[in-house]
Amino acid sequence: MAVYTTHHGEAQREHLSKFTAPAIEAELAIWAVSPEELLDAMNRHMPTRVFFNDTKLAGSVFRGMLKEELSLPIKHPQRSHLEAERIFKEGV
Repeated sequence: MAVYTTHHGEAQREHLSKFTAPAIEAELAIWAVSPEELLDAMNRHMPTRVFFNDTKLAGSVFRGMLKEELSLPIKHPQRSHLEAERIFKEGV
């Protein structure tokens, strides 16, 4: 998934020309969408990475950015009981 903060720009032109080449069977479109719509797309398609203005981010990082923008709670992973016990014993 690629996300841009503007409709027009060099990165968009490069991606459009790169991914709409005749030999590549990919569907590429640029739409104006809200943060809510982006989060919905992220939740449905679960991309592992997102290009945000030509910067590569982990999908989970971008999802967190969207949730922060929308003032939604961000779940942080909980350490398992066994991992917590190991850390306590090893002092790590």
